[in-house]
Amino acid sequence: MEQVTEMTEPTNQRNYLPAVAALLLAALFPFYWGNLFLSSSTDWYLELQQDLQNFSAFDFLFIVIGILEIYVLWSLRKALADQLNVASAKIMLWMMIVSVAVFHASVLVDMSLSFKTDPVSPISMENITDTVLFLAFSALFIYAICGGVFSIVLLFRHSQIPTLLKVFSVLLMISCLFQLTILLAALNIILFPVALLILAVYFVKNDPVVEVV
Repeated sequence: MEQVTEMTEPTNQRNYLPAVAALLLAALFPFYWGNLFLSSSTDWYLELQQDLQNFSAFDFLFIVIGILEIYVLWSLRKALADQLNVASAKIMLWMMIVSVAVFHASVLVDMSLSFKTDPVSPISMENITDTVLFLAFSALFIYAICGGVFSIVLLFRHSQIPTLLKVFSVLLMISCLFQLTILLAALNIILFPVALLILAVYFVKNDPVVEVV
């Protein structure tokens, strides 16, 4: 005779940590990027060059935000594995994780230049800045494309996913569209944290795994 056991405690623990990470990210993301936008000057290129030569508390916060976002995306991939078996969705999530890692890896330049004793020549600094910008914008572009495709894949499978995940998919799609326009990207300071709050609730309310013995 089959015995059905509901694995409530392990599942709750599994979903609790991603929910907390999503909530922390929802709080830190607008704090970091809001301060960055408000404190930026008209000569943002020169400001970026100066920032790349120093490692500050905000750079550490940048690292924390990257780690949290990677963990949240990784947790979403694991959660979806129980509900949705679509290869394209998994690939898009992997691409988003890699894009976040590349984007936030730019802080390694700050760390290396801040400990450099010899001054960096203006030409070298310009080349470094251009390379960082190219990699950063490329990573953001790939993230936006993959995030948009991921959202569309989920919405096409709307009958297989809960309502909270549908709402998150719509918000993520809009956020990715804003990012692609560049001009509207600043609106993600508000929109992306809202999407993260929805995702945090989804993690908590995600159906527990049922084990058949």
